[in-house]
Amino acid sequence: MVTARSRPTLDYVASVGGWYQKTEKAACWKSFELPWISIPWVNYLYPGQSVRIVTKTAKEIVIQAPAPTFGFREVDYVDPRTHLQYRSILYQRMNHETYRADYAYKVLRHDPPALATPGCITTLS
Repeated sequence: MVTARSRPTLDYVASVGGWYQKTEKAACWKSFELPWISIPWVNYLYPGQSVRIVTKTAKEIVIQAPAPTFGFREVDYVDPRTHLQYRSILYQRMNHETYRADYAYKVLRHDPPALATPGCITTLS
């Protein structure tokens, strides 16, 4: 779930079946119709961006991916037992201000149940 001040709460679901978004008051899930891409840890690198492990303990691996040219830095937290990312913090510097987006991921241990109203899925344009 993503929340932003003065914006609606959004739920995002990604699976091999697709990428879906639902707004707080919407009755339908909207499909992004993007192909499934399994990229470990850091997604969509900026040109010149470097990736390194900052710390590695028995409880977590912290990975940092700065892109100084673009004023961007991503910090990812990974479970060393499963190698699944459970948190990501993105920093973006623009106009002498630094913006932060903090994402927490919940991995489902089973397939989600079928949608009660599959005809309700619409495509985002």
